[in-house]
Amino acid sequence: MVTFSDFVEQIKQLPIVPFIGRWVKLRRQGHNFVGLCPFHQEKTPSFSVNEQKGFFYCFGCGASGSIVDFAMKHENLSFIQATQRLAEMHNIPVPNEQYTSTNPIQKKIFEVLEEATHFCQSLLSKPSGRPAMAYLEKRGLLAQTITQFRLGWLDNSSQSLLKHLTQSGYSQEIIHEAGLTTYSERTQTYYDRFRGRIMFPIISRQDKIIGFGGRLLEIENTASQNFGPKYLNSPETTVFHKGDVLYGEFLMAKTARIKKRLIVVEGYMDVIGLHQAGFNEAVAPLGTAINTQQIERLWHYVDEPIICFDGDHAGIRASQRLADLVIPILKPGKSIQIATMPSGYDPDLLVLTQGANALEHVLQKSQNLADFIWQQEITATKTDTPERWAGFKERILKKTSDIQHNDVKSAYYNLYQTKISKIQQQDNLSNSTFSTRKKHYSINSNNRTYGSYRAQEGEAIRKSTLNQGGSEYFRLLRVVGLLMMKPMLIAKYAEELSSIETMHLIGQMLRDLIDFLLENTNANSEQLHRFLLSKGHDNFVDEINKHRLMLLPLDADHQSDEFFEKQLHEALEMAHLTKSSEKK
Repeated sequence: MVTFSDFVEQIKQLPIVPFIGRWVKLRRQGHNFVGLCPFHQEKTPSFSVNEQKGFFYCFGCGASGSIVDFAMKHENLSFIQATQRLAEMHNIPVPNEQYTSTNPIQKKIFEVLEEATHFCQSLLSKPSGRPAMAYLEKRGLLAQTITQFRLGWLDNSSQSLLKHLTQSGYSQEIIHEAGLTTYSERTQTYYDRFRGRIMFPIISRQDKIIGFGGRLLEIENTASQNFGPKYLNSPETTVFHKGDVLYGEFLMAKTARIKKRLIVVEGYMDVIGLHQAGFNEAVAPLGTAINTQQIERLWHYVDEPIICFDGDHAGIRASQRLADLVIPILKPGKSIQIATMPSGYDPDLLVLTQGANALEHVLQKSQNLADFIWQQEITATKTDTPERWAGFKERILKKTSDIQHNDVKSAYYNLYQTKISKIQQQDNLSNSTFSTRKKHYSINSNNRTYGSYRAQEGEAIRKSTLNQGGSEYFRLLRVVGLLMMKPMLIAKYAEELSSIETMHLIGQMLRDLIDFLLENTNANSEQLHRFLLSKGHDNFVDEINKHRLMLLPLDADHQSDEFFEKQLHEALEMAHLTKSSEKK
């Protein structure tokens, strides 16, 4: 009997280049073929097809997958429809006509998956499941959470699940069709696909188990027995296509509509940990990057799902790739938000160690997509020369050309043009102001004087002004100005700076500045300056420039890091933000 999973594998082995070449003009480039992506507008080819691997990928919008995924995306087909269309094109018989809709075979698959779930749940409470239970408890899961998500365990035996299911009356063929076993050509026998793994049942929107995710627990030499990758999903079956499923969606649906909020995280444990902490609106893709179909489906629940990936380099890159994936398909009122996790944390770890309020704080500070793209681009490279600044403008405006909806495209273009114009106006003002100051307070390299003032005299005047007549506003301006000159000081003074409480609007600028520096530890003064302008704090930046003589050291370019540290500590003391006993 040819199973559906065997049929799918046969379809995926079909020549991908001729098929995609029907719509995309491809040319060979090394081992790959390249062309203009059919899923977003572009002038330079970023779409690549690997003939040997049967895989396509667009470096521009992130679209990727097999020949089946291309058919689904390009022709707006379901998984079943795409496989049927490809089969018809190549005269490949579909295993059973009944596979096209719910039928007795699919009903049997649902039954066998349900029985497998019961069996794995029972093993978790037995002696062989103690290491798995210990792992789940170490991850902070409560008994009721483990029960709610129907987590289980499958031991290292090669056929324990298979034997149980056959003894329960199911044939080896239907068990294999459900994706629970792997067939060995060498021994001509079936054996359990998920051996030595914690089992995560995947539940459909119709509250049916359609597959599993398995997390390898490295005990009893499982690693040396070649049980496969750390995480393993069910294969494609008549009821399961991982690109069309989100883990936790069944539990998320009602809450998301009530809260009008939806959180997308990276993995199973993130979803489970967040649900346990009260964030029932969390879902995750199944071990692969989220695709446009899944984004479109999330928009049925909320207008702007929050993307909350891990706070490491891989998580940030995943957010950037997702932004590139989403921007072509933006619609009026439909977008995403991006929440940036603290460095080294994933959502599950954050709620476990810092509590639900810590995650809520991260979610509340989510950026809209337009601001996220702007910030990523403007902080990615230097823009300190005309050529680099022109390069940045070209990149950021090119992003808008990928948007398919004309009204949204126009809105993005106008927004970025306004931001660019504001920075250019600010730069012109700063250059003009600097030239004027340079004329009246020119630097003498021999005695370090500014016009008729020595640096020491200017410093004395500044201290006197701030101590005697300077308001809280100017003292906070000084703190911000010093941080703009020496961003690296955030590492030592983050806690004191974060404790500042003020009713002045400059407080928001200071909070934005602190958050940016904590998340971009290598940022330089120029990047920080542009970030503040992009956040709309240009008035305060103007004020710092206007009152620079009163606020900041006159001979800053010639001073050491230790000098600036002393200056910042003094500024905090003057604003009554540190205790005298902490004075260095």
